[in-house]
Amino acid sequence: MKKISLKNITKQYDTNQEKILENFNLDIYDKEFIVLVGPSGCGKSTTLRMIAGLESITSGELSINEQVMNDVPSKDRGIAMVFQNYALFPHLTVFDNIAFGLKIRKEDKKVIKERVEETAAKLGLTNYLKRKPKDLSGGQRQRVALGRAIVRNTNIFLMDEPLSNLDAKLRIQMREEIIQLHNQLGTTTVYVTHDQTEAMTMASRIVVLKDGAIQQVGTPHEVYMHPANMFVASFIGSPTINFLTVKVTSHALKIDEQKIVEMPLDNSTPNEIIIGVRPEDIELVSEPDAIKLTIHRVEMMGADKYVYGEIMGQKLTVRVHNELDIQSKQHLHIKLNPRKVHLFEKETGKAIETFVKDTVVV
Repeated sequence: MKKISLKNITKQYDTNQEKILENFNLDIYDKEFIVLVGPSGCGKSTTLRMIAGLESITSGELSINEQVMNDVPSKDRGIAMVFQNYALFPHLTVFDNIAFGLKIRKEDKKVIKERVEETAAKLGLTNYLKRKPKDLSGGQRQRVALGRAIVRNTNIFLMDEPLSNLDAKLRIQMREEIIQLHNQLGTTTVYVTHDQTEAMTMASRIVVLKDGAIQQVGTPHEVYMHPANMFVASFIGSPTINFLTVKVTSHALKIDEQKIVEMPLDNSTPNEIIIGVRPEDIELVSEPDAIKLTIHRVEMMGADKYVYGEIMGQKLTVRVHNELDIQSKQHLHIKLNPRKVHLFEKETGKAIETFVKDTVVV
């Protein structure tokens, strides 16, 4: 069942300015955890604010639970929003911050007390209800912001980069807590972030945005394994995917006369394309006639090392185990697995669907 539907949505602040979104279409289903991800200025927060009723819609139709919401005030949309800066009242206690929305709606005092205490117990805030926000850690403040949303008993949550002000360790912890809450409450959640790690670890589906347009919608696995274009391939995954410009021959892809990978392609493939290969999908080999990688720099990253180098003038990053003794200015020999190579049109950046030994490669 659709919970939120955006049909041909366009957003423009001024007729003389560029459109923030244009012909934006997205259906969000019951109990999904949808993550809108993309670089700054791509339109993800604007989309969230239009769903919330905090931004007007220039054209198109927004519906929630099959009711058109374009002109419905934010307070009547049956949603709860969690902001990046927590938006807590500094002069109110944790109890009063969580209870604020209920008091505005003039709920019974007994009901407010019961629901606030129940929500605080879920979030581990029972012992902090009398404190002010200044007496809390960043993670505790974020829990209070979540509590203010949860206490309303709505089934749609909107979250605008709620973890961006937390340190790395706390972000990981809060990611887990938000997902647990989502599953426990059975809510539909729309979550905005610029962090692809958050998107990959939290989403049931990811919406990748660029310049106000959807580039791809899919599960984390689909977006990672089958990127629709070079932008998606480069934005999702760390370290970022390698791109190499290659010539297409009847049985192989080459740089100059060096065979990069054996890949018999059909006749519809252009003569020159760009291939993408992720750093973890490159194999180190001992064959002297294999591709030679000249190493420029090695980074120790804990369990792994990132090896930065080049092959025939084109940059390449390889992810290897930290126990390998690899130094800069060395040479390594590498091999590419054709089933791990992504193909893209050079002119448009779109993924090429073709056939390699009866297996579809995108």
